[in-house]
Amino acid sequence: MAFLFIDVDGYCAGGVDQRRVVSPGADGYRARELGWAYYTTDGHASGGVYFRDENVPPLASGRKGYDPCVSYTHRLHGLPVDPGAHDFAGEVVMCASRLLEAIRAVHDAVAHVTGSEVVFVHKGGHEGLWAGQAVPGAAAIDLGAHGCPRVDDIGRANPGLHVGLQCEFHAPVKRRARKVVHCPRLEVSLLAAWVAGAADEKGAGA
Repeated sequence: MAFLFIDVDGYCAGGVDQRRVVSPGADGYRARELGWAYYTTDGHASGGVYFRDENVPPLASGRKGYDPCVSYTHRLHGLPVDPGAHDFAGEVVMCASRLLEAIRAVHDAVAHVTGSEVVFVHKGGHEGLWAGQAVPGAAAIDLGAHGCPRVDDIGRANPGLHVGLQCEFHAPVKRRARKVVHCPRLEVSLLAAWVAGAADEKGAGA
């Protein structure tokens, strides 16, 4: 069995249903990054997919040209609000409307490489919903229902797991070196580390 941890970063204009992925015909959640990491008894791998807006409704307008909710998320996560063609140079980039397609592609690739059943793992948010839409019938585990703390707390308790490991798109180098930045690639690693630690504690107490 392969456990596929996923985390999505992005934003949604105020008043728009965040569970709905943006499409050419309707506004919705605009993904900017999908971080993933899979783990099996034989090994693991990780990566990410980035997103920009193409052929979808224009950004919501508001103060400084953006919906206040959009501005807040930009400030919190550090990803470009409206990335251009070169903002994610060297990375896999898709239109935000193809988030479910990206999740399905990662799932299928992991299933092919490992030859195993793939179980999605996430914490809160709408990743479980999107995983079910992308791969109908796929199993998903929400770590939030199993006592998993906030990723900030996991990172602070284990500095070696996060210091300097956040991707370059989320924050300046100095901030990445000392803070737990909300980077999907980092968050899936922190969640996996928590699961491993919880399993070790359970095994020790058995």
